[in-house]
Amino acid sequence: MILISSINYEASTSEVAEWLLFNNDEFAILTETNLINELFIVQSNDNACDIEIKTSNGQKINYDSIDSMWYRRDAFHYKNQSTINIKYFSNNAKEEWSVIKEFLMLNFRGKIILGNYSNRDVNKLQVLKSAKEAGLNIPDTIICTDKNSLINKIKNRRIINKHISNVVNVNFKNKLYTNRTIEISVDSIPEVFFPSLFQNLIEKKYELRIFFLNNAFYAMAIFSQADRKTEIDFRNYNYSKPNRYVPFILPQSIKVKLRRLMKKLELNTGSIDMIVTPTDEYVFLEINPSGQFGMVSYPCNYYLEREIANYISKSHE
Repeated sequence: MILISSINYEASTSEVAEWLLFNNDEFAILTETNLINELFIVQSNDNACDIEIKTSNGQKINYDSIDSMWYRRDAFHYKNQSTINIKYFSNNAKEEWSVIKEFLMLNFRGKIILGNYSNRDVNKLQVLKSAKEAGLNIPDTIICTDKNSLINKIKNRRIINKHISNVVNVNFKNKLYTNRTIEISVDSIPEVFFPSLFQNLIEKKYELRIFFLNNAFYAMAIFSQADRKTEIDFRNYNYSKPNRYVPFILPQSIKVKLRRLMKKLELNTGSIDMIVTPTDEYVFLEINPSGQFGMVSYPCNYYLEREIANYISKSHE
């Protein structure tokens, strides 16, 4: 059996599942609504311990039957149904569940084939450091709390500001708001501020979105610099005049460095962002271990959903 950990309404998960159905593979999907309802730790006759979970929809999954797993998104949640609304008890419940969750994940060792629970939320600053150590170019980066430090560092160059942690999505009045990379004018910022990340703005020929799977790279070039709306951050989509997306072949030297980085981060999959400058210099930006890959799959005809299904299907044969 193949176990998939994901979230509700995740399109890529559904499309991979369709390929698994096509391959006649047995699989189960855990999401935040298909929760773990019961956990059994049973001692069998040969003194081995069997682990069995039952989901909220009644499905039973024995750990021994799981051959491989795709850790797409974190589905190992517990919904507290207690009527007690006291902070101490709430925090204690979280601690109790964290022990159960850690136990479940520890017993997936040797079975987690695609994705890494331990590295699902990479530290962006450590990733930049590791990328540099792997031989990749990175933007000049500074985290500071006052204007003078920033001015002394940037030396009249154009700069951008971006989030240090992961992307934050906020629903407000039926609209979804998220953080974006923006260009900053030094004159517009206060004298002191909360620790913030700044990088030199890199002129680009085009930018790359690269999906990494099973030591292979599926790259796409995005011609976002031609549009004022998307030149800083292509996620500021221009729906009336979309950016051009084309398949791209990475130089062998960049593949070697990226593989070195992925090995260092202990990741066997992820979405990588890079920039190619007008002088053909490759600059690494960041990596998302569970980033979207449909935007690369469809324009480039990579059929990544099929590749993932085949990988987790055949990996245990």
